Amino acid sequence: MKITAHVFYNGKYRKGTVHIDRDRIVDFNEEYINPKYVLTEGFVNAHTHIGDSFIKEVPRIGIKELVGPGGFKQRMLESADDKMILKGMRESIRLMQRENIRAFFDFRESGARGLNIIKMALNDGIEGVILTRPSGPVYNENEIE
Repeated sequence: MKITAHVFYNGKYRKGTVHIDRDRIVDFNEEYINPKYVLTEGFVNAHTHIGDSFIKEVPRIGIKELVGPGGFKQRMLESADDKMILKGMRESIRLMQRENIRAFFDFRESGARGLNIIKMALNDGIEGVILTRPSGPVYNENEIE
């Protein structure tokens, strides 16, 4: 099968024709054409909080009560053991891989603890860019509305 597309190839988007055999790119010919498709190897999820994946039911409450200091999310994270959080993270990573997500940016709560847990969850099939902050609040409570 041949597809004319904008193709993410060797780290750049190029216009050309991709030759596909059994769901794999076997050849690429760069051409100056007007493609109607975009073809990539996978996607990037630019904003995740996979440390929360162990939480299966979330109450219908205001944002401040949900994610603010001392809120539902913080209480859940503090009461969960590392194995429970790790299991949820691994489930989320497997789900992303099944959906062809090749990389994700994760906003990690719980400081060094959260960072250490996600390091254990990562595998070679996906790239994780981990962003974290100190374990205590560093923002003004009045900023959350």
